[in-house]
Amino acid sequence: MTNRIPPSLNWLIDKRARLSGDIIKTKKALSKVQDLVDKLKTLESDLAAVDQSLKLHNIQVDVENIKPIRPQLKRLKLPHGYINNLVLTYLRSRNDDKPVPKSEIVNFVFNKQFEFDMELATHFQVSFSVRQSLGRLCLLGHIKRYHRLGTDDEGLWTLADHLKSTAQNQDN
Repeated sequence: MTNRIPPSLNWLIDKRARLSGDIIKTKKALSKVQDLVDKLKTLESDLAAVDQSLKLHNIQVDVENIKPIRPQLKRLKLPHGYINNLVLTYLRSRNDDKPVPKSEIVNFVFNKQFEFDMELATHFQVSFSVRQSLGRLCLLGHIKRYHRLGTDDEGLWTLADHLKSTAQNQDN
């Protein structure tokens, strides 16, 4: 027969475990922040060095007139695997076996982003993410490609045969 832990002690043990987990999570986040601060200092010192080099040049350039260039593509802040799931959901929802153009899938995913409290992505960003997802799913054998690679034709996609049968079984 085992000894029963009193509820008050069990609560304290649980509370300590949660606090310990929060401390670990916070330390990990703090180390990421410290890495970002270090990276920022390095970038600022590099920028100052470039500004000094520009001042030494024969043709003077006002550095205030140089507009910053931001990274061109931001990652969509969606849960891991969410776009893959949306692509598969859309293809499963199709009752016919006709290949679906990529643009329809992109529009479906683009409209789903409004369900999240996030900065809205551009149509191009969603299209890029869907293209990446389609490539991954095709490599995994979950979907089939109906267009040739290296052409300007719009991509056409369907579920793989083994997923069609499971989707039909779930409908019945």
